[in-house]
Amino acid sequence: METRTIACRTVLFAALLFLIGPLTAPKNAAAQQSAASKPKITMQLPCTLASALESKKHKAGDEVDIRTAASLDLPDGTSIPQGATVVGHIKQSTAQSKGDANSSLEIVFDQIRLGGEKTLQIAGVIQAVGPNVNGDTGSGGGVDYGNSLNRMTQHPQTASSPVGVPLLNGQSVGVIGVKDLELGSDGVIHSSAKEVKLPNGAQVMLRAQVLN
Repeated sequence: METRTIACRTVLFAALLFLIGPLTAPKNAAAQQSAASKPKITMQLPCTLASALESKKHKAGDEVDIRTAASLDLPDGTSIPQGATVVGHIKQSTAQSKGDANSSLEIVFDQIRLGGEKTLQIAGVIQAVGPNVNGDTGSGGGVDYGNSLNRMTQHPQTASSPVGVPLLNGQSVGVIGVKDLELGSDGVIHSSAKEVKLPNGAQVMLRAQVLN
């Protein structure tokens, strides 16, 4: 008798699951479809380097911080304040040696600290690099006044500060106004000098996609 009761309950439970399943499945599918169709948010964010960088002194894995130079409101309502810290890390760093004709520095950015415990996860690379607007060259990578005019003719939408230092904007691409540096489309900075040097306060135009 007890065995028959357990069998009946099992049959009833299976039947209940069979009836409920079709009702819940469309909701789950709709949720998955909604998440998949959610538009990706991309942005360009003007920043400044928080401290000088030298490829001889920095290695893969080292943290790199830049700070936003302007505030930005994203389409989803997220506000990125001016002065927020954008956290990245060095993916590769090489200095000129007997086996390497050039030096290089690759930095990827992972996170923006919005204040308190709130963060924004991103996948970001450098779109453009420019000198410190205050003219402070720091430990290297001085302002290239001699070649800046030639480079700026290729970037007519890049403005200049009152002291003649080029200012980056959303259309700026590559290295503008800094000596001995080149920037690849993959965000890797190259130099024909012994090492890649970026001064404290150097301008960085970041191209990023929001991940969360």
